[in-house]
Amino acid sequence: MKVYYLKGMSTNKEELNLIKESFEDKYIEFESLIDDYSEICGLSKKGITKYLVDKLPKDENINIVAHSMGCNFALLLANELDNISTITFVSPEFEEVDDKERKEIVPSTNETVYKLSTLNFGIKKIRSILLFLRSKKWINRELFFFFFKKNTRTLVIYSKGDQYVSRRILNQMEEYDNVSLFEADSNSHNPLIENTGAIEEISSKALAQDLIKKLY
Repeated sequence: MKVYYLKGMSTNKEELNLIKESFEDKYIEFESLIDDYSEICGLSKKGITKYLVDKLPKDENINIVAHSMGCNFALLLANELDNISTITFVSPEFEEVDDKERKEIVPSTNETVYKLSTLNFGIKKIRSILLFLRSKKWINRELFFFFFKKNTRTLVIYSKGDQYVSRRILNQMEEYDNVSLFEADSNSHNPLIENTGAIEEISSKALAQDLIKKLY
């Protein structure tokens, strides 16, 4: 089994390698689709889609795993391609979390073992932030198209104590038959780097979908 990964905005090489190792420890082949978002900052939405599509195989079913900002670009891929078998959104920020909702989020009692890197404001980071803000403009349209026109098997993973993920939109997504949610007992914005069972959940969903495709 193989997954293609779209990283979060501030994920550095150390964290990306840690995630890669976590997948490969479960015998899952891992390929990162992009290492530096500043590379695509100047591209149009159509250009970004083509850039990512060209990195994927055309003649096999593929599994996409995306984290945080990467989820915005995974939506473009999901709506463009017909050979995506499963898609996993990890800590998607599809909707803003207001102060009232943030206060209602109860943190996990589990200690966060690995601290994510902080966002250093170099020129590359600034360009990535601008790209993130631009990508949020297409979220509503792409989500509408994804849920009403597509039937891709979808897994959404989020941490119990993550205050950047809106529970309102998670509840809306869960109403669709092809969407399942997994709450990781963690406070990390990326539960894939914690021992939460999240990677096992990705693997089981992808293998189950692969079996269904073989049967039919």
